[in-house]
Parts: sequence; C-alpha cells; structure tokens
Amino acid sequence: MKNEDYVTYCGLYCKLCGKHQDIPKKASDLKKLLIKEDFDEWGNQFKEYNDFWIMLNRLIDVGDDECCKTDKCGAPFCGIRKCAKAKKIVACPFCNEYPCEIIKPLAKREGTLLFDGYRLRDLGLEEWIKEQEIRREEGFCYADVRSGKE
Repeated sequence: MKNEDYVTYCGLYCKLCGKHQDIPKKASDLKKLLIKEDFDEWGNQFKEYNDFWIMLNRLIDVGDDECCKTDKCGAPFCGIRKCAKAKKIVACPFCNEYPCEIIKPLAKREGTLLFDGYRLRDLGLEEWIKEQEIRREEGFCYADVRSGKE
C-alpha cells in the first residue's frame, strides 16, 4: 500500500491510530511479560487460553492493509466514508463543504481532526503525509488527544 492509502476519508492518518500505533506495542510488551512470568505453564488452566494467545498475537500483528480505504477498519456503516466515496474525494478536507454536519460529531471527539484537515488542504497530500510519518516516528497516537466518546 502507498502512504496516501492511509489517509482516512475523514482526514486522519491510519498509522496514527491506536490500532497501528499504541496497541501493537503494548500487546507486544504484555506478551513478553507473560512469557517472562511463565504464563504458558500456568495460564492454560483458563479455558480461553488458546483464544487469548490468538487475539494477543492478532493485536501485535496488525495488517498493513487494515485501514479505512480498504474497508478493513472503521465502522462499515460510516457516513463519512460513504459520502467521500460518493463524491470521489480522497479525504473530506478536499470537499467544498468541509467541515460538514457529517464530520462535526467526529471532530468533537478527535481533538486534531479539524486542525489536521485544514493543514492537509493547505499543505497538500504529499507534504502532509510526510508530517504524519514524522508524528508516527515520534510516537504520536490519536488516542492521546481524544476526548470522550461519540
């Protein structure tokens, strides 16, 4: 996949999501701790033992193709995705109606959504992606600036 495929329809960057950023790291740390604590020797007393390891490994090894643009991440009923696809736009910030009533509820939860969206529009796709990759390398994760639930 190309980095532009990680630009979500709403204008975020998939690789900055907890699913790609924090969760794999923390799940990997948990796996190391469990191995160190000999969980494989005593944990099998739990009937969910095998399922647990399958899920833990799944959290560690997130597929590169798990993103909004491949429909392998996010809610299947996402109105933002449906709208952007119908308008044939790469991301909402490139729409003349941005920010619209469809995206405003998400913007209340995602602290950087509108800022990132305007920046994406101002910089252009290529430069904005470079910035997002720097944020990713620095460990930024949207969950760190998220406020409440939708």
